[in-house]
Amino acid sequence: MREYLDIYCKRTAPGLWNEPVNTLTNLGFLIAAGLLLSLYLQVYRGRHEQGWDRLLLIILLAAIGVGSSLWHLTAQRWAMLADVLPIAGFISVFLLVFLVRVADLGRHPTLSLFLLYHELPRWARP
Repeated sequence: MREYLDIYCKRTAPGLWNEPVNTLTNLGFLIAAGLLLSLYLQVYRGRHEQGWDRLLLIILLAAIGVGSSLWHLTAQRWAMLADVLPIAGFISVFLLVFLVRVADLGRHPTLSLFLLYHELPRWARP
């Protein structure tokens, strides 16, 4: 078996199902995504082009549940990416959706703030 990454105190041993609580709690993401998808289909029936950004967030929410489950099941490097990438995608898409739909900023302020958010970690490095 490949060497597993033991970076959580909840891991009991190498192998599947050795982070049972973390793995099972990821079902919450899948349940939430299912409920939101049901609501989305009711609200945007026949008008999916108006809510495509919300659908993307729902898909990313489900991907978080699947990716995080894979990570907590296997504790392998590839699974860590399956955990982290959907979370990063969700955060980025959520920020854009918020800036456009809630803050109601124009194109240039939205793009400027989005790029600033992604550049801040570089500026904070020593």
